[in-house]
Amino acid sequence: MHRMSSLGNTVKTFTLLAALAGLLVFVGGLLGGQSGMVVALVFAIAMNGFVYWNSDSLALRANGARELNPGELPRFRSIVSTLAAQAGLPMPRLYVIDRPEPNAFATGRDPEHAAVAVTTGILDLMDDPSWPASSPTSCHTSRTATRSSGRSPRRSVARSASSPRWPSSR
Repeated sequence: MHRMSSLGNTVKTFTLLAALAGLLVFVGGLLGGQSGMVVALVFAIAMNGFVYWNSDSLALRANGARELNPGELPRFRSIVSTLAAQAGLPMPRLYVIDRPEPNAFATGRDPEHAAVAVTTGILDLMDDPSWPASSPTSCHTSRTATRSSGRSPRRSVARSASSPRWPSSR
């Protein structure tokens, strides 16, 4: 099941990027003829490469996230570490966003470049029994969906919150 999900997410990501590149090339052709198409194609390839390699930092920066210091939020760090170990994933980088609304998202192009960000609002609201409810976000980094969802943190949160693949802890 995981392999099919991963393949499906890869196909969706490729299709989205190809469609956007095609649209850019089409508009380039309308505006500049054949040379406009070539310029637009080069721009589309450069833009897609940049977004692929930097989508995690772009999403984190857009949300005002700051990386946690080693001794900061030890309970949160411990829980994410445990979840990552149980899922067989490397420990993601951890970020906090100073906002009152409860929210979290995972981003990164693959598990080795994963990051999990939480708002101060979710940290204030969660007590020990409810921490596992955030585990779909942590486990979300194992799927290649982070390639496309890293470009849209809100979509990442929606996917991780409704993820049927994470077993309930109740």
